Formats: sequence, structure tokens, C-alpha cells
Amino acid sequence: MRKYLTTILLASTFLIAEIHTFWERSSIAPVNWIYAREVPMSVQWNIKLAGLQLIYIIYGLALLCYVPNRVNRTTAITFTIFCVVDTALYFYNYKTFNYGYVYFFVALFWLVLFYWYRITSIFRKNRLK
Repeated sequence: MRKYLTTILLASTFLIAEIHTFWERSSIAPVNWIYAREVPMSVQWNIKLAGLQLIYIIYGLALLCYVPNRVNRTTAITFTIFCVVDTALYFYNYKTFNYGYVYFFVALFWLVLFYWYRITSIFRKNRLK
């Protein structure tokens, strides 16, 4: 289990990052704390910010538990690419209707990357004939 703990921890951050959406229709909107004092915050934003703090802890634990193997390496590469794509989508429009498909494509990308050597070896065998 310790061997794949990095993958398990990084995968759990997807769930933690999206749990705040259950409180999406909270009534109080957050206000920038730099410009205002004691502004009440919605439940959704409280959960989102608390989840982010938990995610930071999980990132640290994932780094501490890293064991070099194919599963963890594939997860680290996929997770890094996901973070870049997620950041780009945030600046494009973070409330896109079909954003949930991103998680499907992350899983698909992980599978393709994990089996990449097998996929390419099939083509290499056919080319040699």
C-alpha cells in the first residue's frame, strides 16, 4: 500500500477540491479580505478554502511517501498536466458547463500514459515485419 500511497493521495485531492460544489447556492458572496474587514463568507467558500489547506497537506504527504515506480510516475505526470490544464481553464472560464469531462480525460490520459509502452510496442512489432 505504501508503494502506491502517492497515487492514492493525489487522486483524493480531486474529490476534496470539488466537495464545495454541494454548497454552490450559498447566499453570502465572499469579499476580498484585503479591502474589507470581518466580511461573512458563504459555506461554500469556507469549505473550499478549508479543502485547499487540506490539499496542501496531502501534497506534502504525497511527496514524503513517493516511491519510484510506474504507477506513481504516471500519476505525477498526469497530475502536473492536469494542473496546467485546470489553471488554463480557470483563466478561460472556470464555470464551464461541461467541466466534469476534464476528470474523464484525466483518467483516460492516465491509462494511455500508463500503457504507452505496450501500445507503442504493438506498432513496433508490426513495423519490423
